[in-house]
Amino acid sequence: MKRDWKYTVLVIAVLTALGLTGCGQQTQQAEQPQLVKAIQVGSETAGTTAGTYSGTVKGRYQSNLSFQAGGRITARNVQLGSQVQAGDVLMTVDPKDVAQAVNQTQAQVDAAAAQLQLAQSNLTRYQQLYDMDAISASVLDQYQTAYDQASAQYNQALAAQQAQENQLSYTQLTADADGVISAVSAEVGQGTWKSRSMYRKINWPISQSART
Repeated sequence: MKRDWKYTVLVIAVLTALGLTGCGQQTQQAEQPQLVKAIQVGSETAGTTAGTYSGTVKGRYQSNLSFQAGGRITARNVQLGSQVQAGDVLMTVDPKDVAQAVNQTQAQVDAAAAQLQLAQSNLTRYQQLYDMDAISASVLDQYQTAYDQASAQYNQALAAQQAQENQLSYTQLTADADGVISAVSAEVGQGTWKSRSMYRKINWPISQSART
């Protein structure tokens, strides 16, 4: 009876050792690193290698495109993956408010121009009177000062009008270079603000790589 029990213990010990050895071999096999080879798609090396490869297309240069004026988006002309060329209109915002501001600044320019014309006429007339010794130099200086002020106001009105016209052109978001749209972050009807990113664009050329 004792002999049978010893044989049983011996058999169990042998089987246990064999099982542990097999698990150790499986663990070593599982830890072997996967072989990876990087190639450039379109190169001579890639052309001589047969097979299908998975990969990721990445842009060497990317652009985040954003409006320089805020408003409600009224049109989105391109989608994710669309190819665009420099100057293409990608998105527009409602120009109504900006157009109204342009009209207001135009009215200010017209008013300033009328004041400048009147100041010029007065200065010319009083300059003639001064040349005839009909008025003093201090009187002429007053009209000269009035003309200078009117001229400054006119130039200021012109600058304000130009700024508003620039804002009107900013209601259209255009592509800065050729490329493909890789991300879109706004929809028609949504409001936007200055410098908020609307699109991400990958610029040509695109660097394509694959790994096997």
